[in-house]
Amino acid sequence: MQLADGDWAAALVLADQEHHCAQDFGCSLAAVLNYKENQKPTLDDFRERDVLKQTHSNWKGQSVIRWMAPLVNRVMKKQVMLVGNIESGHITPDPESILGHGFWGNLFHSLEMQKAHEVATRGGLFPDAYAFLGNTFGFMYAFVAMLYRVCMISLRYTDPAMLRPFRIGRKGNLSAWAMTIITSIVWGYAALACVSWIEQLCGVLILFSGIPIYAYYRRLNSNSERTILTTAVPAPVPVRTR
Repeated sequence: MQLADGDWAAALVLADQEHHCAQDFGCSLAAVLNYKENQKPTLDDFRERDVLKQTHSNWKGQSVIRWMAPLVNRVMKKQVMLVGNIESGHITPDPESILGHGFWGNLFHSLEMQKAHEVATRGGLFPDAYAFLGNTFGFMYAFVAMLYRVCMISLRYTDPAMLRPFRIGRKGNLSAWAMTIITSIVWGYAALACVSWIEQLCGVLILFSGIPIYAYYRRLNSNSERTILTTAVPAPVPVRTR
């Protein structure tokens, strides 16, 4: 099957059982091979390549073997190509190692995720791509949470009469300041002390990448409002009365 980036992937159909299809919604037992190249796989590739093992996240070397649903989609039928038949005696899957059921359309997602993980970890900056993504977005969440507190305090002084769904503290801003300080310490520790500098840098870059988009739409809305305000309203036509 050809992937979205133009590379080719390969899989072996190890078994085909109609009774299994009727009971567990899966007909073909497919094993994804460790193959992602810019050329179509040959029969030798199917013989020599091993089953893909997932090492990212908590998979711990789990082989990608699933019971696949019937291939009924017309578009998917054109994308999945049958190369031929070979002896697959070198692959004997353990029933406990089968990951469950799936569809042909997402069979090779595990291959793409594993290859992306290998590329990300090859330089040494990202020992685990999934941990890196989790820490980066965790930093972003903590950073934005600190900004919420700053915005709350600033609005207390710039727009004290603004209608609010609820208010922290009945009078004054002492309770708001206390909440801001406590939450800023908690989220600041999570953002600055619990993640590495590369994860902080990536999180900041992702956050600030939205500033040009925000500025564009803010300018667009401002121009629209200015056009509405400056549009001349036609004067009413006088009506003559007898």
